[in-house]
Amino acid sequence: MPKNKDNWRQIQGSQRDAIQSMSKAMRSIFDAANELITNVDDSYEVLNKPNINYQGDTIISYRRGGKKIQTVFTISDRATGMSHSKIIDILTSHGDKRKNIDASRAFFGRGLIDISFLGTVDIYSIKDGYFNHAQIQHQTLNWRFIEEKVTSKNKHQKIIGAKKHGTKIVLTIPIGAPGSSNPLANHLEEKIPLHYTLRNILNKDQGPF
Repeated sequence: MPKNKDNWRQIQGSQRDAIQSMSKAMRSIFDAANELITNVDDSYEVLNKPNINYQGDTIISYRRGGKKIQTVFTISDRATGMSHSKIIDILTSHGDKRKNIDASRAFFGRGLIDISFLGTVDIYSIKDGYFNHAQIQHQTLNWRFIEEKVTSKNKHQKIIGAKKHGTKIVLTIPIGAPGSSNPLANHLEEKIPLHYTLRNILNKDQGPF
C-alpha cells in the first residue's frame, strides 16, 4: 500500500474531555516512560506465555532538549509487534483501555494516546511480515498512517531493531516544553526504576538504558 502522509484521522471522543484527561495522566516524561515500559512488558508477557519468568530485550534512549532542540524519548522491543488492524483499533477512540485477554494488564489502549499530550508520537511496528508507521499529532487527537501494510524489508527492520516482530515508539517533545518534560538524563535513569509498577520489570543487571 503506498505512503499516505496527509490522511489525518480523528480519534473519537470529546476533544475537551480527552485533553483534560490526558493532562492529568501525562504530567511529565516519567508518566510517559511508565506507560511505554509497561506496554512493552505486556507484549513480552503475551509472547512468552505460559512462562512467567520471561525476559525481553528493550532499548530505551533519551535525548534531552530544551530551548533549542526537541526532546526525544524512544523505546523499542522485539516482542509481538502490532498489526495494521491493531493500530487502527488502538487509535480509533480515546475511551476505555483495550484489553488483551492474554496479558495481565491492559495492552496499549488510551495510555498511548495520552502520551501525545506531551508531544508527537510515532509508532513503528512489524508483525506477520508487514511494517506500519503511524503518527499521533501533538494535542490534537489526530492521527495518520505514514506507511501502512508495507512488506517488511531490511530498512524497516533497522528502524525497529527487529527482524520478525517488534515495535518502536518515539515521543518527540517540542522546543520550549516545561522542565518536567526535559529532566536531566541521569535523573530519568535513576527515577524510572523506582516507580512501583516498574520495580520488578527493569533489570539493572543488564546495564543502564
